[in-house]
Amino acid sequence: MTYTDCPVMKKVEQDNFEMFVAVHNPSTQQLTTTRIPVPNGKYEVEAFNPELKNWQAADSTIDCHLNNALQLQQVTNCHLNIDATIASHDVGLMKVKYTASK
Repeated sequence: MTYTDCPVMKKVEQDNFEMFVAVHNPSTQQLTTTRIPVPNGKYEVEAFNPELKNWQAADSTIDCHLNNALQLQQVTNCHLNIDATIASHDVGLMKVKYTASK
């Protein structure tokens, strides 16, 4: 899967673009990293803390590579790796915001 398969494709580098991502963890083990396809590394991330009932900054890294997509044209595809714990059989919420300054 590349970012071209996701709604973020239509919002590449749009100032103040913000999306909310719900991540389901169906396993019996807690999930510590979430991976989201994005067009580049210019995103800040917050994760919702259900215990404190607020959004908190989440650490993230970016991995990019060339991928064949869009009728065999090469596209730089990135994955945003978000450090946020999601309990087993639970749903985690992430707020991902584009920032041109990053």
